[in-house]
Amino acid sequence: MASGSRSLVAVRSISAAVLILLAVVGMVCALPTMWAKERLVDSDGFTSMTAPLAKRHDVQRVIADELSTQIAASVGNAVPAAVIHPLATKYVESDQFPQDFTEVTRQEHDWLFNSPGAGTGPGTIMSVDLTNMANRLVQNFGLSVRIPGRITIPLSDSARSGLEAGRYKKLGDRTKQIAVISLSVVLIAALGALLVARRRGMVLVSLGVGMIIAGVVSWVSGAAVKGRAADEVSGAASAPKQLAQVIINHALADLQRWVYITGAVGVAVIAVGLLVSLTLDRAANSRY
Repeated sequence: MASGSRSLVAVRSISAAVLILLAVVGMVCALPTMWAKERLVDSDGFTSMTAPLAKRHDVQRVIADELSTQIAASVGNAVPAAVIHPLATKYVESDQFPQDFTEVTRQEHDWLFNSPGAGTGPGTIMSVDLTNMANRLVQNFGLSVRIPGRITIPLSDSARSGLEAGRYKKLGDRTKQIAVISLSVVLIAALGALLVARRRGMVLVSLGVGMIIAGVVSWVSGAAVKGRAADEVSGAASAPKQLAQVIINHALADLQRWVYITGAVGVAVIAVGLLVSLTLDRAANSRY
């Protein structure tokens, strides 16, 4: 009987260890992919993440400069850029600008993450469309000109820029799949480990350590991806390139916030695990 009991304990310990390992591996995959799914691949998540950038002075300055230059060029310099610029500055500092900025970022996001639309081949390069912003400036901020057509800025003149239509469609779909699968593995494995383990406190400690490991891996991965993303936009025109770099840095900071939160939760889980190990697990083991 004693031998059978020891065998059962051994099976439970091995099963718990395997499940904990699966949960930790799942966490390492789940944290960066869930962040990417919610904050990059999802259109609403991306625009929500980038919306605060509309309040940044460096972003406002870049767009005011570009609007002034592009509007002046579109009207044949009938109104100099120097005359337009103060009105453009007033516009980007107004309450109307954030909504227009969100529309532009959503447009660019969908260009990269959705399948190419009608008249848009796979090799078509992204352009930043400032037409709505220009019209808003003309209509509401005292600029007496007529915009003759659309105002768009190609991000690059090279089809190898990495910014062609639908560039990240397959990658985005794969990321969503990995995120859902890895999160499911984490939940199932963690629950299974808690059910079969005799020392549940140590399971919690292990899961907390796994969260911290996932945070560290995500931090390192984010820094590597930042460099790759910067390379992708290196051939872009000056103003779009500056905006892209701001968005890239902002996205990395957003990922780091997820890492901080995950790390804090991990520390809390470790503390709870140690408390359980010192109280409930010790009391349970003392009965045997």
